[in-house]
Amino acid sequence: MRRFLSVLAVLTALTLLMTASVASAAAKSPARGTMDLQFNLAWPGPQAEVPDWVGTITFDGDEYGMAFFALGTGKPFDADPSTSVHFFHETYVIYETLDYAFDTDGDLTLFEPGPVVMAGPDTGLTNVVNSRYHMTGSVATASGPFEELLGRPVYMSGLIEWYPFGAPQYAPGEFRVF
Repeated sequence: MRRFLSVLAVLTALTLLMTASVASAAAKSPARGTMDLQFNLAWPGPQAEVPDWVGTITFDGDEYGMAFFALGTGKPFDADPSTSVHFFHETYVIYETLDYAFDTDGDLTLFEPGPVVMAGPDTGLTNVVNSRYHMTGSVATASGPFEELLGRPVYMSGLIEWYPFGAPQYAPGEFRVF
């Protein structure tokens, strides 16, 4: 009987530990979205006014507009560019609404954002060899359904799809706030 109670105590402790781990993992990611982005071939280069990527992000069935504004490589002094890895530093912005359009050449021709519901800085890299990208950042601005996420870390990842002539075209991916 004593051995049975010891085994039962161990199993109970393991069950509680696993339940706490699952609850902890669920608490670590309070927001998860799916990004669907297109590259703006008319993008003039790093700056904060013209977005390089524009599209949508969907959280729990609700769609929002999303844009990225590349500011630089994210490497100190923009040093040592690599041909196999592209580093970047940017600002992501999620809008309550976003009217946008691309022409047949891939140039952004319409960009009319609504109110900002989330935004922040991020840095990351694209592995040009396998087309995977990932970035980390934070929530610096949050309102409406996202205001409780203010200050939390952000992680984004996905796969770049390329035009036949070598420029990026689409970037489907995942957005997570922890």
